[in-house]
Amino acid sequence: MRRTSLLTLAAAVLLILKGAHVSALAQDPVGTIRGSVLRGTTADGVPMAEVTLRMTTAGAPPVQRKVTADSAGRFEFSGLAPANYTVEATAAGYYTGSGLDEPGNTPTFAPAAVSAQKPAATVTLRLNKAGVITGRLTDADGRPVAKVEVNANRLVYRFGQATLSTMRFSLMRIKGGFAETDDRGEYRLYGLPDGNYYVSADSGSRKEFAKLTYYPGFADTALIQSIAVKDGNQVTADFSLARPAPLGVSGKVLVPAEVRNAKGMTLYLASRNPIVQDNPPIARNASAARSADGAEQQFEVRDVVPGKYELFAVVSAGLLGEQSPTAVARIPFEVRDRSLEGLVGVAELSQTLKGRVVAKAPGLRIDTGSPFVQPLQSMPSVVTARATQLTPVAPDGTFVLEGIYPATYLVGLAGSIPAKAYVSEIRSGNRSIYPAGVVTVDSGPTEPLEFTLSSGTTNVRGTALDEQQQSVTGARVVLVPEPPARHNIRLYRYGTSPQNGAFQFLSVAPGEYKVFAWDAALGQREYATEFLARIETFGQRLTVKPDTPVTGVRVQMIPRQ
Repeated sequence: MRRTSLLTLAAAVLLILKGAHVSALAQDPVGTIRGSVLRGTTADGVPMAEVTLRMTTAGAPPVQRKVTADSAGRFEFSGLAPANYTVEATAAGYYTGSGLDEPGNTPTFAPAAVSAQKPAATVTLRLNKAGVITGRLTDADGRPVAKVEVNANRLVYRFGQATLSTMRFSLMRIKGGFAETDDRGEYRLYGLPDGNYYVSADSGSRKEFAKLTYYPGFADTALIQSIAVKDGNQVTADFSLARPAPLGVSGKVLVPAEVRNAKGMTLYLASRNPIVQDNPPIARNASAARSADGAEQQFEVRDVVPGKYELFAVVSAGLLGEQSPTAVARIPFEVRDRSLEGLVGVAELSQTLKGRVVAKAPGLRIDTGSPFVQPLQSMPSVVTARATQLTPVAPDGTFVLEGIYPATYLVGLAGSIPAKAYVSEIRSGNRSIYPAGVVTVDSGPTEPLEFTLSSGTTNVRGTALDEQQQSVTGARVVLVPEPPARHNIRLYRYGTSPQNGAFQFLSVAPGEYKVFAWDAALGQREYATEFLARIETFGQRLTVKPDTPVTGVRVQMIPRQ
């Protein structure tokens, strides 16, 4: 009987508490949330912005309301029950400021709360106007050229190398970042976040033009100029398509026996100029001829713009991408004022790179994560496709990486590894290559890799500030490892500071770091060696120790110059 009474009493208490919670959520609507949607850092309102209100109190019924801001960007939600809410705003042609969203689709948001004690709340939401680049393409005689693909490109930095990445295929994909010229030769690129852009025109298979022409009219990436987009401005960029270069290179490739039955050879031309192309394309106006016994392949590449290059000659016994023997020759050269003849390359078969994962801390699983290799220089994707695939680790911690061609690679452990775990050592044979994580594979036997897992990652929290020591919204905040770990991209952390300037980096491995903050419009410059060298003194030094959270970091945003 006593047990039954206690159960009855407990049930009654739960019902009372539940009723109290429901009652609190069902209180009379007395609250108001009002505010403004402003443009960038100004006091100018964003007219006709769409504002959405969502209730976020745990256990609350799904409540969502929408209003349209007035011509000054002002909005108001009234008759609200006491609760926690999130207010979001979007507007056509505007973006949040991170530079990684789709204008008009990604909302900026802020929390708000209404209670009986404080029935009114005010919030300010900020959106940035997206920019436009428009122009006209012509030939050398000023005649319009139709049906040419035009792209907006941004610089990304990989291991200190500036690489052009089109907005069409990069992580920062923008729908309006590419276009085709109309019958008047005109194009329009829109929805562009603040930043510097390099406009390129791809002539396709037209022989009368260079394959790629960059604004203001050059095929040589050493001569191209950037176009600045800021505060939603519209920039006009007219230019003429470059003519094919009169230079070329020729030579031969020595082919190993395993692929001498190959019928042909595919040539890829990788720029080694100050700014390179991501994923080097197949060489245009190129030809190859096989010797009778297949031991040699003669080649010629025409329409080569002056500069430094590396020619990748790919010889495969089957279709490219299949698991058939494939050999690759890498031939560096420089063309200035005359064509080159007699170049010689030796095609080499791919190798395997074996290794294992070991645990330094007890209880860490060694069959998780995925070992990877990443070439430090731009290489054709058909060459790196097998090597860059994530490889599973066997239950005993061993792994095999296949399709490795001679090159210098960053190696690491990606994917899901145990919570709090990090790679504390990397060895290539008997040599430690940690923390840089760089290994060179040549034509000789490869040395085994060994990754050591330890436990003790932690979190880093802080605030981004402006020159007046006020919290700053929309800064790109980056945690950068100190040398010699600058090549190790697995140690970097980055994000964009929200409206209160706060930032946090999760699962940071122990080590020496600097924290930097800069205008998000400058883009992803954390891997740019020259850029970091210029701003080194602005970095906030940090020592991260195992299992020791770092808080209260204050980093000043670098003045935009």
